[in-house]
Amino acid sequence: MLDVTTLIAILLACFLLGRLSAHVTIRRLRRHLNNTGWLLSHDSVTGLLNREGLAATYADELADRYTVVALIDLDNFKAVNDTFGHQTGDELLLAVAERIKHVAALLGGVAAHLSGDEFVAIVPADTRGDHVAATLTMMLNEPVALRTSDGHIVEASASVGATSASPTQPLNDALRRADVAMYHAKRLGRGELAFFEPGMMMPPQEGVRRGPRACRR
Repeated sequence: MLDVTTLIAILLACFLLGRLSAHVTIRRLRRHLNNTGWLLSHDSVTGLLNREGLAATYADELADRYTVVALIDLDNFKAVNDTFGHQTGDELLLAVAERIKHVAALLGGVAAHLSGDEFVAIVPADTRGDHVAATLTMMLNEPVALRTSDGHIVEASASVGATSASPTQPLNDALRRADVAMYHAKRLGRGELAFFEPGMMMPPQEGVRRGPRACRR
């Protein structure tokens, strides 16, 4: 038969183990919730913000400022996938994503991966928006080269469609205008920039590709 001292010691040990187990469980739950929140707001391939994360970050950090919204589309990305495979394509996306994230951060902005080979950077524009867009494009089009496992060098360039956005302007409107500018940049050739002008608006039958899906917010 257990004496009182031993019984108290056992009960105390069970109590402490229960508290420790609960503490570990809570820590695991918090870590899981943090990871889940990150996955909901970030792209799983590049680690950049996704559409939902971009909308939330824009609303929290940039919605009350004048900005430049730049839609960035890799040139001939499909050819890279077809020639070298999707693994090389993903590695190229990662390299470009790091460049875009770095450039956007240098300019005080944010970057996101919308889909496929399409990215967006939003940066404050305290001066002329076209100057900011030109600087952004120049920095983005510094050579991005990737060496494949069989020794080939894959080089990437990006076409940029940009527009200014005022504090009262919905993000989705700015993205649509940037998409129209992107269409014009693609027509100019590889690695080009087009800054949105009202005259660029064309009816769908003239060939403007479907714009980026709206960000929720």
